[in-house]
Amino acid sequence: MALPLNRSLGILLAAVHLLGFLTTALWVSASTDGQAPLIWVLWAFVDLPWSLVYVLIAQPYTQWLDVLSYNHPLLAHYLYLPYILHGFIGTIWWFFLPTIIGGIIRGLRARGR
Repeated sequence: MALPLNRSLGILLAAVHLLGFLTTALWVSASTDGQAPLIWVLWAFVDLPWSLVYVLIAQPYTQWLDVLSYNHPLLAHYLYLPYILHGFIGTIWWFFLPTIIGGIIRGLRARGR
């Protein structure tokens, strides 16, 4: 049984997004350039509107993460905000985006009839 087009496209987009995220995260981690983490600014455009969460929670989240990293440095490493926003939420967003857009288009077409 074939998957609906929206679901297939969602899987493809989420897979490409996740691959790009993993490549970026590995590159930033391996880089000796102090400016390497600035690449996450580009991801802010890729994962709009979710990237706007940075504006709302960046400071308190960073403070919480600093406290956490004192007792659990490995856990704090994996809870780095770009990993949560772009790796987890962004990948889920790209999976559902074709379904959301398809629903909006169907709704607009139904209103036009």
